[in-house]
Amino acid sequence: MPAPRGRLSIGSNDGTELRCQYHGWRYSNRSAGYTYIPAHPADAPARTICNRTFPSIERYGLISSGEAPVGDPPMIEVLEAGAPFGLRNLRVNASLDLTVRHLQDHRFLPSGRLDAESAEVSVDWADDHSVELTATVDGSQSCAVFFVQPVDSGRCVIRGVLAETPPAGEQLAVLRHHATEMNALVAVIEAGAALLPAPEPMVPVLQQVPLRLAEVPAAPVGRQPALRVQVRRKWETAVGVAAFELAPIEGVLPTFQPGAHIDIHLPNGLVRQYSITNGPGESAVYRIGVKLEPESGGGSSCLHETVREGDVLAISEPRNNFPLRRDANRTILLPGGIGITPLLAMAQALDRMGLAFELHCFAQSANHMAFRDVLDGLGELVVRHLDLSPDETVREIRRLVVEHEIFAHHLNPVARTSWRTSCDPAKCRANSKKPSTDTSSCPNRLGGPTSAQQRSSVRCRDGPSRSSTQTCTRRCQESCPVMLL
Repeated sequence: MPAPRGRLSIGSNDGTELRCQYHGWRYSNRSAGYTYIPAHPADAPARTICNRTFPSIERYGLISSGEAPVGDPPMIEVLEAGAPFGLRNLRVNASLDLTVRHLQDHRFLPSGRLDAESAEVSVDWADDHSVELTATVDGSQSCAVFFVQPVDSGRCVIRGVLAETPPAGEQLAVLRHHATEMNALVAVIEAGAALLPAPEPMVPVLQQVPLRLAEVPAAPVGRQPALRVQVRRKWETAVGVAAFELAPIEGVLPTFQPGAHIDIHLPNGLVRQYSITNGPGESAVYRIGVKLEPESGGGSSCLHETVREGDVLAISEPRNNFPLRRDANRTILLPGGIGITPLLAMAQALDRMGLAFELHCFAQSANHMAFRDVLDGLGELVVRHLDLSPDETVREIRRLVVEHEIFAHHLNPVARTSWRTSCDPAKCRANSKKPSTDTSSCPNRLGGPTSAQQRSSVRCRDGPSRSSTQTCTRRCQESCPVMLL
């Protein structure tokens, strides 16, 4: 539900997320978990904040759903064979039975003969909840099906659907005609209902919250693999980088936000963290990228050499220590090498929301750039920086930083050096955590995520390559902290 006691029609669904028009909260399709809360732009919503989900079916432009639906909506032959066109829904202060009876006397004109004075209308069929009518004038016909949805014992909603879609230039006139005729019918129905005794209202049945939901669960000890997933697909997405699609064994995968990562419990007993690269609405699988490290401690080598398609892995629920802020006027994303994985999810989210951003990708060559198909889909918003030396990389990042008024947050060594030597201290502020050079638990081993946001925002990940990043890291460790997540 978009807001407390609000209608679902108030919400806006772009095919990937449901957005509350009141508060701007966003909910993931399929799992109904919160993905963004505008009042807290720097925080990732807690995994426990989630709406209830209900089975639903879209048919003839109408969505049918219920808490415990029995069976599927009816198949209407004339609508199945045609091109359905939805009419305006109307509320009626009358009972279901009375509304259905009056609908059988409803009159309207065929879509192609709105200039006629009257039409012959026949009842093709009727049941307890719907009526099919056909209007005919001199061989011109229009068929309409009216569904009646009870809201209470004395209230219902009429939802009309034409069997054929009128030409684009005539649709507005058709909608006005049916709205006028239906308003007149509703007035007749409600006048008749006013003469009858008021029906007894429907009494809602309130169920007590199960005891298991009221209990406080015991805190888990250590990192727990809460989910079982199957490797649906494995492929090489760049030189030395393997991509994986992880599908749930059963049920629906938990909601994630851009920047989130998962723990993967490997067959060799190790636990490694990898960022989710999915765009908004891609909730059927988790997609990750894994770079084969020359000095692998067993994590990347296991995924590259041992794990195959069809294998089952244990993973954690997504966690987000690197959330995307969506309140900046412009966001600059600076990934390098395999560091593109969390920023790829951010770029897709920004693109879906229509927010201004640039994605500057640093890599040794085009063949070293992971998930090129996704990058190509972002078009001119992606700027590729290929085959740069460490000094050239620093100069290019410095140039990007100078162009924007930046609030720096989570800077890695390369970006922090450029930021400190390029920004006006009066305009820029740095936000860092305790310096650390421990990369053992970093989702992307080399370099940390970089984020800079004020009027513009910059988010960086890694350097252009392992060798250049290491060189820059050694230069900067004495003068600035190394921020690794």
